[in-house]
Amino acid sequence: MPAHRPLHPNPTRKRDILASRCQHCRTDVSGVAKEPVHIYDRIEIPQIKPDVTQVRLHAGICPCCAKRFIAGTAGRVGAQLAVRPQPAGLGIYLRFTQAISFERLARLMSDLLGLEISEGALVNMLKDSRSAFAHQTSQIRARRGFAPYRGHVAGYGRQGHRPAVRTAHCGKDARA
Repeated sequence: MPAHRPLHPNPTRKRDILASRCQHCRTDVSGVAKEPVHIYDRIEIPQIKPDVTQVRLHAGICPCCAKRFIAGTAGRVGAQLAVRPQPAGLGIYLRFTQAISFERLARLMSDLLGLEISEGALVNMLKDSRSAFAHQTSQIRARRGFAPYRGHVAGYGRQGHRPAVRTAHCGKDARA
């Protein structure tokens, strides 16, 4: 039985559908030997559901010093991070590689992940990731021998062989 495309090597389930009656005369065929004549994969993508953990930090007044204390914040980096790395990574990817606006990105997060997130929260998510990108960018620039970023982007001219420097804020060539 050749297939039009290769079948999945490890399907989640296999389902054999056997005829109980003849489709022409309605005779009972449950005891007749049968063989598969068509095999295909029915592919279903499961619904994506966010795993939302509601975090409640409790506070009180210290009986010793009479100052307010808050549970779980001392020494914990990222304790206030509202969106975990997976949705944040998707948001960063879509914002910068696909040039999706914050309004559309918020709708996408809602439609794709069922995650209601405001445009302001998306902005904060991108701000929180800035330091990691700055560190990586500085390492790449150091390996490539570029000077620290000062508003100019080193590159080549339109013909591909003449060095050019573009001012990042206006995009005009300033030939070196």
